[in-house]
Amino acid sequence: MFPIDETLHGVNREPAVRTVVHLHGHKVLSESDGYPEAWFTNGFAQTGPFFEQRTYHYPNDQAATQLWYHDHALGATRLTTTTPGSRGSTCFATASRAASIFPTGRSRSR
Repeated sequence: MFPIDETLHGVNREPAVRTVVHLHGHKVLSESDGYPEAWFTNGFAQTGPFFEQRTYHYPNDQAATQLWYHDHALGATRLTTTTPGSRGSTCFATASRAASIFPTGRSRSR
């Protein structure tokens, strides 16, 4: 659909297929923020200059909110945020808070 933006610094030296997860709406530690240059390839065969760890950590200690995530690899973000299936959304809440804001009970089939 669109090409990777190779006018950005360093993009032309990176593999075309790479990823890094970036989460919006959450209190995130810097090493789990998904910086554009913290990308990795399949099986972590190659990693970007800011890559630090394979597993990201998101502490569950904030108020209920809606979160959304997407790939944040340098030069490819505009592609992955507009491509169906390459981004997602979820709601975050403690069990007690979830009970007060989300519907409960059995769903009915029509």
